[in-house]
Amino acid sequence: MSVKYDENGIPYPTCGVTEDGILLASAARTSDGQSAAVACDWAHELLVMVDVTAVSGTSPTLDVDIEVSPDGGTTWFVAASFTQWNNTTGKKLLALTTCGSLFRVAYQLGGTSPSFTFAAWYALKS
Repeated sequence: MSVKYDENGIPYPTCGVTEDGILLASAARTSDGQSAAVACDWAHELLVMVDVTAVSGTSPTLDVDIEVSPDGGTTWFVAASFTQWNNTTGKKLLALTTCGSLFRVAYQLGGTSPSFTFAAWYALKS
């Protein structure tokens, strides 16, 4: 697989990618949330990349899940979870071979006054 890197050093797959985009633009986040849903029922592989660039707070933690929906967004299931960020920055990548009809990224912050600056991208392969 041919790999190039974006301006943040995130590996960006180019071989066989038929759709890609930004799930969450880089921003400081202080409460739980999720990205918009993306249709993926035609894809055979989903890659999600997360880059945490800044952290503050007391004992801050960040959990990021890839959620999938088989019914158009009524019900959501956790398909995969990134390992937790514990007061650290860094880049992580997860790959799935199925994603229902829709997927999104959901995130939960823990600790006292946590703030994480991060972005998330995706690539779908047919």
